[in-house]
Amino acid sequence: PELEPETPAPDAGGLVIVSTPEKMSLNAGAGGVGGMGGEILHAATAAEFTALAEGTWTVSGDRLENPGDQAIAAKWLQVASAPGPGFVVEAEMRVTSTLPSVCDQSFGIAGGSPKGKQVFGAGVIFPCDGDSRARITDVLDWEDGYNADAVLGESSFSPGEEWRTYRFELEGTTLRLSIDGEQMAETDLDPGINPDAKDLEVGLWSQGVSVQVREITVTSPT
Repeated sequence: PELEPETPAPDAGGLVIVSTPEKMSLNAGAGGVGGMGGEILHAATAAEFTALAEGTWTVSGDRLENPGDQAIAAKWLQVASAPGPGFVVEAEMRVTSTLPSVCDQSFGIAGGSPKGKQVFGAGVIFPCDGDSRARITDVLDWEDGYNADAVLGESSFSPGEEWRTYRFELEGTTLRLSIDGEQMAETDLDPGINPDAKDLEVGLWSQGVSVQVREITVTSPT
């Protein structure tokens, strides 16, 4: 039978919004150790992932996962609060499928200062036209869909279905995305995030992509 043509993920006009409650800081939870220049969060077991799971994110075995079965924008899953002024997030993730009824599906890591109105995402999009790309975007207004976010830096990249290490870091005014140790995107913020900001948060998102996470670590730059 003929396949139905792909249609773009919903835009702001027809988007269904899913809200999730705010999560508490995990600086002292799930094996994390608070403080600058050290580990804030490390999760790699079912118990640790259970402390993080919320909304469409669930735990299966010893993995945190999102089924990616909805083409809607859900607020990104906060997993930790960083003491500022920077962060490093490393997540071992793999894609198991993408929602076939749409295109422009995406997933990745988010972080920034909500009160300062600076929140950014680093991940992968499967666009309607062309090959998949690794990119850094502005995800402050996540309600319009992560596919609609302003792109700050990108390069061609195909994640396949292999386990890969995604590293998203904020150092000074610079945001970087590396995958398996290779830098894929970088951008300099102007202005940068307030170095005195006390509301830095980091987390994960997925829109139309089934992903699994087997380890995530959040640290503060030294």
